[in-house]
Amino acid sequence: MGCDIHMITQIKKDGHWQYIPEIPRRYACRWYPIFAFLAQVRGICKNGFIARGLLDDLGETRYRQWKDSNGDICYEIDFNNIDWHSHSYLTLQEIDENLMENAPTEEPVHVPKRFLDAFYLHGGELPYGMEILSKDKTGADIIWDSGLEDYPTLCEGRDDLAEIAHKYAATPDHIRIVFAFDS
Repeated sequence: MGCDIHMITQIKKDGHWQYIPEIPRRYACRWYPIFAFLAQVRGICKNGFIARGLLDDLGETRYRQWKDSNGDICYEIDFNNIDWHSHSYLTLQEIDENLMENAPTEEPVHVPKRFLDAFYLHGGELPYGMEILSKDKTGADIIWDSGLEDYPTLCEGRDDLAEIAHKYAATPDHIRIVFAFDS
């Protein structure tokens, strides 16, 4: 049995979060590295996000709305479903900041010896994902692996959300995904 993500996209308009029908397709699929990045579900992503819980300001969540035989309005996505877990939400701005902060280097970067010496003198410890490839009398060549598994796919999901934001003229802090997981 697998784990699935249930997601909607919302934009903030006139001070309220409103449902829009598009979703960033690359985030709304069964891909466990994405689940780990978004909410630490089905894996650990050291530089990913931690699930925040269900929103107080959930706003409009209309998604595949229909009327049942009694005339009641029903929704396919119900964030109060007791079988769902790890509820969370992220704005495009938060995703952008995370991906920029954790972008891996493709080529080694040379760090001068005096910087490296000062770093170690002050008790420095290399951050997660940083590795010294070689040292010489001038300094060291380092490379940074962000620790984000499948970084290109995470960026593609970000690009999907940015396209949606552009379509609705929403700024990065006025568009968000709201999601939860099953099983």
